[in-house]
Amino acid sequence: MFFKKKKSILPTLSLFRKTDALYEGYLKDLPLKEEIILEKSIQFFSDPEPCHIHRSAVALRLTEELYQKRTDTAELLRLLNAWASCAPVDRFVLISSENQKIEGKS
Repeated sequence: MFFKKKKSILPTLSLFRKTDALYEGYLKDLPLKEEIILEKSIQFFSDPEPCHIHRSAVALRLTEELYQKRTDTAELLRLLNAWASCAPVDRFVLISSENQKIEGKS
């Protein structure tokens, strides 16, 4: 009772094209393009055939980079379109870990 952990709030992301919802879920679970995973695996680990550990590490680094760009909505939208497998995206809603709603659109 006295030592309850505070619930951490994971950033959530919703991606849209016109009125269609393309993705809704945690930012960390965003599906990334295979060619981006391979490109970044080579860049980060010199590994052209990444195992699931390297794939997970690449995905974590990329989604953290997306999260760091949350204040620059134009750049975040550009990266989402470059990296997300459900692109092209014309609008997003990001709920940050501070429970702040960030919206961007082209």
